[in-house]
Amino acid sequence: MKIAPLWHALARAGERFEVAVVHTGQHYDDEMSDVFLRQFNLPRPHYALGAGGGSHAEQTAAVMTAYERVCMTDPPDWVIVVGDVNSTMAATLAAKKLQLSVAHLEAGLRSFDRTMPEEINRVVTDALADLLWTPSPDGDANLLREGIPPARIDRVGNIMIDAFELLRDEIAASQWPARHGLAGREFAVVTLHRPSNVDDPERLAVLVGVPPRDAELALPMSIFWNERRGIRTCWYGNCLGSRDFQLLADWYRNGSLYLDEMVSRRIQLDEVENAFAVMTKGEELRSVIVFE
Repeated sequence: MKIAPLWHALARAGERFEVAVVHTGQHYDDEMSDVFLRQFNLPRPHYALGAGGGSHAEQTAAVMTAYERVCMTDPPDWVIVVGDVNSTMAATLAAKKLQLSVAHLEAGLRSFDRTMPEEINRVVTDALADLLWTPSPDGDANLLREGIPPARIDRVGNIMIDAFELLRDEIAASQWPARHGLAGREFAVVTLHRPSNVDDPERLAVLVGVPPRDAELALPMSIFWNERRGIRTCWYGNCLGSRDFQLLADWYRNGSLYLDEMVSRRIQLDEVENAFAVMTKGEELRSVIVFE
């Protein structure tokens, strides 16, 4: 879906560009592959590499081997890779070993958690790519901090917004809220796909975006406590204490973060057991022990 807006923009340019779509096969079932070609009116891929599944190393090697053959047979002027999947890094490695120019769309995003395979893919791809198309100012800052020359960085905005605009009318016409009994009601949409968030039932996390200050979002807290589920905030995927704690403290001091309002109750140390029981019932969210 990330290549769709770019593909259509290049197609509108006519003969100025000759564009070929490469499908690596990393995602190969209909719901993760063909459905996007149909919905975004994309052409059938000019090259299908058929990489399939396997371990991270097997998948990366399969894409590199197959894409190298494509590049040697039909060398492109530019290779454009998107996102942070294994195919992104693999295609970049294959292209750069052949001295081809690479542009990375959605560059510069970081979770600062290198236990995530996607983070490794991002760092390697951005280190090698000749042109880095970033979606936001923090992407620029991350790349500059890693020593990337400013001349290689070009902020183009969030390509996913362009993808949404391609389907805006179709989404509106689908009447999705009405079909799910939500017409005229407020609701939140949560997407979960990171293995670290969903693969282990004991650690299942619900990630909720930051709403406007005056918005209210009701969640059944007893479910999270009683079933040992968790709620995590995220900054492009994860919270990094060495970076985020100081930022949160600064927001609190300047009045931008209302920490005091997030505390349901202040208790003494000898009230801990009762406070925990109250939170388990879902009657309170957060109690803070006050030492006097």
